[in-house]
Amino acid sequence: MSKIELTHIDKYYGKNHVLKDLNLTIEDGDFMTLLGPSGCGKTTTLRVVSGLEKPQNGIILMDGKEIVNAAEASFAPPSKRNLNLVFQSYALWPHMTVFDNVAFGLRIRKENNETIAKKVASALDRMQIGEFAKRYPTELSGGQQQRVAIARAIVSEPRLLLLDEPLSNLDAKLRVDMRAELKRLHHETGTTIIYVTHDQVEALTMSTRIALYRKGELVQVAPPLELYDNPVNLYTADFIGNPSINFVKGTAQVEAGGMRVDSPLGQLGFERGDMTEAAPQSGSVDVTIGVRPEQ
Repeated sequence: MSKIELTHIDKYYGKNHVLKDLNLTIEDGDFMTLLGPSGCGKTTTLRVVSGLEKPQNGIILMDGKEIVNAAEASFAPPSKRNLNLVFQSYALWPHMTVFDNVAFGLRIRKENNETIAKKVASALDRMQIGEFAKRYPTELSGGQQQRVAIARAIVSEPRLLLLDEPLSNLDAKLRVDMRAELKRLHHETGTTIIYVTHDQVEALTMSTRIALYRKGELVQVAPPLELYDNPVNLYTADFIGNPSINFVKGTAQVEAGGMRVDSPLGQLGFERGDMTEAAPQSGSVDVTIGVRPEQ
């Protein structure tokens, strides 16, 4: 079990307000991707959840247990949060073999050698790098090193796995292979995963849900298809999709039965049942039509 609830989280670096009243719930077993442009607060959210950063305001619950309460200056240390973090830079010890890198956390926990050997072998096999157990990181490719870093993270069977742009240093083909590997890993283990990326292809193909950020604020949280088909605003519509959406200006006449839009595309009709509560009830309004390339 690992359900994470972030409530009214504020994080400042000096005068820079990085996370602005963040409210996010990550359900048990989710593959939640934090998506957005550089500097929008994705990695900061990950660091706050992991305990590497302390927010100035807000509360974080893990499975109903309070791990952060900024008002009371209560912060559970990272070691008490039953999670593991995989960095963009791999962070492997160059003087240790692959086996010893993966076994490191288990030895810190003082598990016996037989248990360590079984768990490490299982983690290496799961990441399909069992034959590299006696090699050193410098003898491996970037993709193999990343697999070692992930094996080290999953060997202790954490309830929560945090991944900070783990594939950004890999070439295009390896990235595709590792996406499939991570998706398989999530399916097999059922571990809750929080994944940070600015690559929307990764987000759309791997996630069960996506949290889209903009300048420290959450814009929309939804499954990938809903984010694509029903964006809440023009920012989401424009950010999601490659090739990007086409926008056309138009004028709408709103009546009780629905809306009629005149634009360079011709006249389009929308029934009231297809409109949200935020739509005007009557009158003439300027609108923007979004047309996906495949449409």
